Parts: sequence; structure tokens; C-alpha cells
Amino acid sequence: MRSCFLFFLLLAGTVSAQTADFSHYQRLVCQGPIPADFITPSTQLYQQAKTGIDRNSRHKDRKTQDEFYLESSFSLGRLLQSGRVLFGDTVTRYLNRIKNEVLKDQPGLRDSLRVYTLRDDEANAFTDNSGIIVVTTGLVAQCENEAELAFVLCHESIHFKKKHGLKIYSEEQKIKNESGIYSNLGGDQLEESAFRYDQSMETEADLEGLKLYLHSGYTLKALESVFNVMLYSYLPFDDIKFSNRFFEGDGYHFPASYTLDSVKEITGPDDYDDSHSTHPNIKKRREAVLNLAQGLSDEGKKNFLVSEPSFWYLQKICRYEGCLLNLHRGHYETAIYEAYLLLQADSDNFFLRKTIAQALYSISYEKAFTGGKRLYEDYRKMEGQQQQVYYLLYELNATEMNVLALRYAWTLHRSHPEDLSLRDMCHRLFNDLTQEQEKRPGDFISFDSSALTRQDTMQKTDPDADVASHNNLSKYDKIKFKKAAASKRIPDNTNYYQLAFSSLLKDDSFHLAFEAAVQYAEHFEALKDRYKKERTLIKKKGYALGQNKTLVVNPVYIKIDARDDNPVQLMASEKAEYHLLDKIDEDAGKAGVTLQTLQPDMLSSQETDRFNDLATLNDFMDESAEYSFDNRLNSSYEAVQTLSKKYGVTDITWLGVLTRHNKSNFKPGYFCLSIIYPLIPIIIYEAVKANRETFLFTVVVNTNSGAVDMKYMNIVKRGDKNAVLHSNLYYIFKQLNTKRPPAHD
Repeated sequence: MRSCFLFFLLLAGTVSAQTADFSHYQRLVCQGPIPADFITPSTQLYQQAKTGIDRNSRHKDRKTQDEFYLESSFSLGRLLQSGRVLFGDTVTRYLNRIKNEVLKDQPGLRDSLRVYTLRDDEANAFTDNSGIIVVTTGLVAQCENEAELAFVLCHESIHFKKKHGLKIYSEEQKIKNESGIYSNLGGDQLEESAFRYDQSMETEADLEGLKLYLHSGYTLKALESVFNVMLYSYLPFDDIKFSNRFFEGDGYHFPASYTLDSVKEITGPDDYDDSHSTHPNIKKRREAVLNLAQGLSDEGKKNFLVSEPSFWYLQKICRYEGCLLNLHRGHYETAIYEAYLLLQADSDNFFLRKTIAQALYSISYEKAFTGGKRLYEDYRKMEGQQQQVYYLLYELNATEMNVLALRYAWTLHRSHPEDLSLRDMCHRLFNDLTQEQEKRPGDFISFDSSALTRQDTMQKTDPDADVASHNNLSKYDKIKFKKAAASKRIPDNTNYYQLAFSSLLKDDSFHLAFEAAVQYAEHFEALKDRYKKERTLIKKKGYALGQNKTLVVNPVYIKIDARDDNPVQLMASEKAEYHLLDKIDEDAGKAGVTLQTLQPDMLSSQETDRFNDLATLNDFMDESAEYSFDNRLNSSYEAVQTLSKKYGVTDITWLGVLTRHNKSNFKPGYFCLSIIYPLIPIIIYEAVKANRETFLFTVVVNTNSGAVDMKYMNIVKRGDKNAVLHSNLYYIFKQLNTKRPPAHD
């Protein structure tokens, strides 16, 4: 009895120690000292990695190995310093405990591996040649038990142990150069050979990983279910019916045509064509693993060995994290549906409802200003219950979407008036409604929604039935009652969305906000003229932001030599980046700007809070760059405002340099975009042909408004000489510091 009591006491302690405020959920952040993996310069990572080159191999093979270690070290460095990879957090600590459990009989392999968590909504895991295993939050969100995660870690451990990354890279080079056994093959045969080789590595990782797994105490049943996780990972983490009624009420109902008769059935075929895939199809992988485990006893095996309470808690954490990530990536319909799924267990959760408000606002912005061109997913492709969400939001036109978003956001704002971003969201939606959709309060109907009747609404109230129930009234009272009921019937030509604010219009604060937006809209044309004059003035006399201090975030330097087979000069770029920091300090000082800099590989191991700040700012910049710095409300806006107060600045600056030496027929397509920071693609397409040229760019964001105060881009048809860099950097900081004199009539 005493042992049972202690067990439940420990269980309760485990859960309570991990309690989070899910109603005000905050993104996962790193904890504890920063590991060397995250702050070691990529050049140093490469120097360490290249000691693994086989000195007894042929010169050509040694060169291939050297190229692999160079590229993989810099790719790893960029990923770890992006802020998307977590260390020391609760998810990472838990994953490392599972790794230690499955490899407890392999101490050498166990100690060579470090597991980190990647904030990404896709279910995935991968391994680096240095011994780093990265597991996504999306995978943890999809898994149903600890044993499934254990098998994935066993699989990834074999990739490291067998050096699969290096082997695949080496084989790809042979195929690319059509050397050895590939010398007599054609294009299609070469491509098929590459896929077959990749698949053989995956099969080996499955089967050898299974041997590690079988030595643990985890159940064999997970060997079946883990492949279901992989098969259906393209779907949300659950499949629950969504009804449009979630958004309806107070007389506001969508037309019946906005509901699908049936949603598309979930297919998920496991025997798909894998001839052009790096992985064998799920059926092959599942059968190979189950055949090897056939006949083995599952007695005493368990789904959980480390901690069942921790798993359920962290699965929930990762599902909430998915809401943030879907907003950040622009997957707004998925954000709404997954928040809806989580609301089934916590119907009043403010974070989830705010997630939906942000997603609705973003879709409304898309429809108003881009025609919805950036809404990526076609509802026809969706499977399962999520399809209804996609269909509804696809059917709504810009006005309907604006109305829905404002109705939902204002209702939430009314119950949480302290939330500043919700207030800003409502303000923007009011402005869009009055300016872009040209709607006024008189375009909407204000009635007691409980008495509203209409022939084609879902509420089929019959006023005659009400009269019949009053047979004891006099003839005159019956006539009076019938006229009163008829006066409350909505005209049949009324658009359904005109009823969206039927009760809100009685709210004085809503009505005042609406009227304020109307007044602003009526002066909008004059304001547009003023903004046009300001832009003209900027072109003539510069930005003149009037700020004498700023925070510079992770300056970028990319050196490209198009004459080289590997045009991005990785080590030279990193070296130039360090020199750029010195130039930034010097020129900011000359321009009278007080400077703070956030640079990941310049942090000490104890500056974890600054590393987390960098991650937040990178999230903000990634999302802004994704939408070409338009005027939408960024999902990281609140967090960036908090950081601006922490660092005592109004403006935050991102800047960088791209220099390139071209060959005569060089085109931007030669750039490997996957290894360049988010702003670089913009630079590449802006640049023009020249033998040598230097491109400098700066984005300055005003944290009070979230708007871009400065977007400076300059191409110089010269190399990156000191004079070129200093003159541009000084100009940037001088524009930041200069105050524009008051205009005179």
C-alpha cells in the first residue's frame, strides 16, 4: 500500500512540475546553458568534422568527403543558429531520456548522440553526421505513445552509426559524374539509381534500428502503429467533425451551400509508387520490420518506460506549438482546425480562440489585398473533416470573410479587453471593412436576435404559430401582435452577413469603433495623398527616422563566385560576416547611433535569454519576408514589442551584404536558395548582371506599429571593397539617426 501511495505521489509530482498555463500558452524556448553545437562557428565545426576523412581512400574520394563535411557543417550551423532548434527544454530533455533508455546497452553510441527538438509542424526526424538527432514538434504531436518515438530514435541512431549521410552524398557525386558503375547509364536510369540507393539506406536504418529497439522494454505493438504515424502525418492530429455552427449565432448563419454534403474520405494508401522517393513506401517498410519481429514475445513490454504523464503533457505542448507554427507558416485553415480540435477538451481556452482570431484576420487580409492568391491549399485536395474548414473559408468572399473575422475577434476582445494585439486586430478589421469593403453601420441589421425570423434561415419561426398560441387575446390584440411579429421579420433579400453584428451594434464600444473607422475611411483618400508625398520625400531626401539607437539582428554576409562549381563561398562568407560586425560598429558610431547586436555565434554559453530573443526576432522576420513585408499583423508582433522594451529601442534592424563574382552567362538560378537566409531571394532577383557586384540591404521595423520604416537596397557594380561597405553602412545609420525638419506651408 505504501509503495502504491509513493507511486501516485511521484506521478502527481511529475505532472505538477510540468504544469503550463495553456490558456496563455507561450512558445517553447531553450533552457539552461547553450551547448557548444549552437554557438561554435561553422568553420570550426567543419574543421572538427573533416578529421573523420579516411586518409587511406583515393584522392577523389577524400575530396568528396571534404566537400560533404564542409556543406553539412555549414547547413547544420545555420539550422542550429536559426533559433528554430531547441535545447534544454522539456521536450528535448524527454527525448534524450528515451534515447538513453533504448541505447542503455550501447554506451558508446548513446554518448555520441545528442537529441534536439525542431519547432516545425511537419512530422519528421533526421540525423547529422556529427551525432545530432533532430526531432520535430510535429512528430511528437502525432505520436500516440513513447514507444513510437523510441523506434524513430533507434532508426536515426543507425543513420549516424552507419554514416549514411556521407554514403548517400558520395554515391550522389558518383551518379552526378556518371563514374564507376554509373558510367554507362542514361538520365532516367541515373535518377532511379539514386533513389534506390537512398532507399537501401532507409531499409538498413529500419532493420538495424529494430535490433536496437528489440533490446529495450518497449512493446512490439508500436512497430505497427509507428508506420501509421508516418502514413497519416499529412493530416491533423485528429479527425473530428467540424460544423459551421462554431462561428454562428445571434441570427448569423451561413447559407446551406457553404456546408459540404460529405467530406473527402481519408485514403493514405501505403503501397504507393516509391520509384521517385528517397524512402521505400510504408507497406514495404512495415512488412520488413514486422517480418523480422514475427514470433517474438511481447510479454512484459510497455508503451511507456520513461514517463507516461510526461508524454501526454508534451504531446499537448507540441499540439499547442503547432497552432503557433501554422500561423507562422501561413497555414491558416490548419491553425483553425487544430485549435478547434484542442478546444474540444478546453472550450474556453483563450490562446486557442486567439489563434483562430489571428488566422481569420490573416485570411481576411489575404482576400482583401491579394485576392487570396497566397492561400496555398485547395480545399479539393483536403481529406477528412478538416476539408469543411477549408471549404467554408474558400467560399467566403472578401466582404464575408472580413465580417466573420471582425465578429469573432471583437467577441473575443470584449471578454479580454486587456489584450492589445486583439484590440489592434479589431482596429485593422474595422478599417478594412470601411475602406476596402466600403461598409457602414447602416449596412448591418440591429435587432433582438432572439426575435429575428426569415424564410431561408435555419431559424424557421412562424409568427402565425405565435398568434395561435394567444387565442385568448382580443381581435385587436391579435392584430397588434401579428404586426409586431411581422415587423421583426428580415426581408428575404437580406445578405446573411448583415446579421453578423445584430447584437454587437448595441454595444457602445463596438458602435463607436465602427464610427471611428468610418470617419477614418472618409479621410483615407487625403491620407493616401499624404503618404504618397512622404514616399516622394524619402526618395529625394532619405528616410530620416529620427532614432539614435537600434538593435541589429544577425547581420548576414554571402560571398558568391559563380565561376566555381560550388558558388556559395561558405568559409569566406563566415569570415566576412565577422568583419562586417566591426564595420557596423564603426559606422554606427560615426553616425551617432547607439548599437546593440544579436549574433548567435558571438553569444556565451550563459546567454540563453538572448538566444531565445534571437529566435523570436527570426520568426518575426521570416514571416514578414514570406509576405514581402506587407502591412498585415505579424503573429509574433506582441513578442517583438516586448523585446523592444527589453532592449530599449523602437527600431530593430536587419541588414546584410551579398557580393558576387559572375561569369558572363551567370543567372540568379545558380544560387542554392535552400542555404540562404530568408531575405536573400529578394536580393538575388533584384540584382543585375555584372562581373563583380555588391548588393547591400537593410530592413528596419518600427516595433510600435509593426510597419517597415526602412527598406533600403543598393546594388554597386563593384566588389565588396571597404569603401563600398563603409559608405553604405554610414548612409543606413545616418538615415536612422537623422530627424526630418518640420514642413513649412
